[in-house]
Amino acid sequence: MTKIDVKKVLQVNYIKLGQNGSYTKECIEKGYIKLGYNEIDHNLCIGGEWEKVRDDIIAKYKCGNRVASSHCRQIKNFYEDGVDVLWVTFFGNKMWWCFSENKISFNKDRTKIRKAINGWSDRDINNNSLNEDRIRGDIRAVRFYMGAICNVSDKEYIINKINSELSPDVIKCEEDTKNLKQSVEKLILRLQPTDFELLVDLIFRQAGWQRVDYAGGNLPVIDLALYAPITNENIAVQIKCRSGLTQFNDWKTIISDMDQFDRFYYVVHTPLDGLRNFNGEEEDNIDLLMSERLSELVVSYGLIDWLIRKVS
Repeated sequence: MTKIDVKKVLQVNYIKLGQNGSYTKECIEKGYIKLGYNEIDHNLCIGGEWEKVRDDIIAKYKCGNRVASSHCRQIKNFYEDGVDVLWVTFFGNKMWWCFSENKISFNKDRTKIRKAINGWSDRDINNNSLNEDRIRGDIRAVRFYMGAICNVSDKEYIINKINSELSPDVIKCEEDTKNLKQSVEKLILRLQPTDFELLVDLIFRQAGWQRVDYAGGNLPVIDLALYAPITNENIAVQIKCRSGLTQFNDWKTIISDMDQFDRFYYVVHTPLDGLRNFNGEEEDNIDLLMSERLSELVVSYGLIDWLIRKVS
């Protein structure tokens, strides 16, 4: 697949394929777009006699001028929009898109179809799925349009999504966020041991974990013992400002006999002696959290102000 040239796309149309999307599965599987309006004279539409089509709509749907004009506009879009119009719809929690051939076929049930050029796709140029949760909310809102066809106002956004490209504003925001996380990481390194332990405690609490009765004391290699009510899991957290690989391996040996915990976290902001290169995937139930990951969590959980106050 080659990138779509935004300059060559006239507009983007959303199409609701059938009442309540009843045609959608069929259209995606067979590779076409489909329109109902079965009562409207197909020959008038093919002939471009839109005033007569509008009158036909008023007569058959018993509606006023404004509503008739809206119906007429949607039908006209289906019949006259060319191969330079991008069509989108939503199905299976994904956004689907296609370009369509100009030829219109009239079916026995009086529905009309246009073949999709290369079929429908729910993928971007890099073969990533165009999941709805990664589509901007105002774009997804077109699903609730009461009619069959409407224009999607942000053409560039849709095409950027398909081309797997970010807008300049998003790129700027990502760069600013990256710089923020780097600044946060530097501040974390300035925390005193007690404040660092408190920060780690706050991070896990913000993530929904509850601190249980015991921590430290009877378990000298565990600084925090936490519980998740929803998943019914128990985790243990060991916190170190500085630690080397040998110290980490000694800790792993000690906790290997602790079966009261489902998972272990070893948290350190300054790893020494090769600890930074530890591959956490080698351990089934042990996670290593260092300053870079901690900075991301501080930003995500809104702890920047707290951190700034501690090091100011």
